[in-house]
Amino acid sequence: MLRLLDLDEEQIVRLYRGPLHADFPEEERRPLERILRFHREGTYRCHALCDGDDWVGYAFFARLPGGRCALLDYYAMRPGLRGKGYGSRFFPLLAAAYPGGILAEVESAATAPSEAERIHRQRRTDFYRRCGMEDAGFGCRLFGVVYDILWLPGADGLRGDLQGQFDALYRHMLPGALYQQNLCYLPG
Repeated sequence: MLRLLDLDEEQIVRLYRGPLHADFPEEERRPLERILRFHREGTYRCHALCDGDDWVGYAFFARLPGGRCALLDYYAMRPGLRGKGYGSRFFPLLAAAYPGGILAEVESAATAPSEAERIHRQRRTDFYRRCGMEDAGFGCRLFGVVYDILWLPGADGLRGDLQGQFDALYRHMLPGALYQQNLCYLPG
């Protein structure tokens, strides 16, 4: 049976220093101290994805108190289990856990530095679209990387101001100067 397990601080540290460290390059990893601070204040949730008692992946989300939707910050399956359907099978559980909808940043295939990277990015975008995500209507450049922003509608189907919600999350997660210097919105 598939299930989400909310992680405590000790589990987050182990996951960050182990699998997340291996799955995401340094420039894509949010500092652990920030993740823990956001987790303590209730604006960041970390889940282990389990099949019975076996841990198969993880998902980290940012969500402001009172905010409609959540931002999928990290999503990965254990290396030996990738391509086995777990990512798609867990997505409905994540959607149920975040009924206001989910935003996701996906590196833009159009700005890939090579054909191999373009194919890799397109595959990731196609995966999220198969999971029900659609264009949010805007993109961004974040720390020099161009992202397409995708949106999984919530249970009520209401969009609201997606860019405003995304912006509020980043204003919270990035100190003032980092936000000003490293986040630029682009047309969708």
